[in-house]
Amino acid sequence: EIFFSASGVVNAADPRAAFAPGTLATIYGTGFAQGGVNAQVKVNDVEARVAAVLQFQLSFEIPRSIPPGDATLTVYSDLGTLSQPLTIQPLAPAAFRSGTGARGAVLNADGSANTPYNPAIRGRAISILATGLGETTAGNSPQTVIPITILVNGREVAGALARPAAGLIGVYQISLTLPASIPPGNSVEIIILQQDTESIPVEISVE
Repeated sequence: EIFFSASGVVNAADPRAAFAPGTLATIYGTGFAQGGVNAQVKVNDVEARVAAVLQFQLSFEIPRSIPPGDATLTVYSDLGTLSQPLTIQPLAPAAFRSGTGARGAVLNADGSANTPYNPAIRGRAISILATGLGETTAGNSPQTVIPITILVNGREVAGALARPAAGLIGVYQISLTLPASIPPGNSVEIIILQQDTESIPVEISVE
């Protein structure tokens, strides 16, 4: 039998974050994969892209066309069908984390993971992996319709660009250049700001 509760549906980047169009969400429950047949997901009868399915866990992207407000999440599997309510916010920027701490899932200019032993270099680019940034433009180089600003230790950094991450469902890649004047450290705070909505902070290392 398929089962999950409304409280078992969380933002995949940060369980404390909300849901918005384009959010990668994870459902914890049972009965999602059985006999080689995976579950399907709809939000307000709009089919959602499924990123991963396990017996007790399912990850999907909230369709970017879903309007904000009260919504119905429905999961279909060979073991049954179940619906739960879901509240969709206009925006819900959330940065992915590397592990269970505050460290963000951030790539340095060379594509390697940002760590205390592999810090970003001031004046060079970083890429932040995020979700919940809403609709994107059409064409060969899509980017978010609503622009984003990055706060680094509380300071606005101009020129950030957010676009869908290649090959990853529900994930956006935010590219920006770290100002040379940012103080170095292993707990440099990063916040995504989209209109008046801020993400929960993550930390990176900078030298």
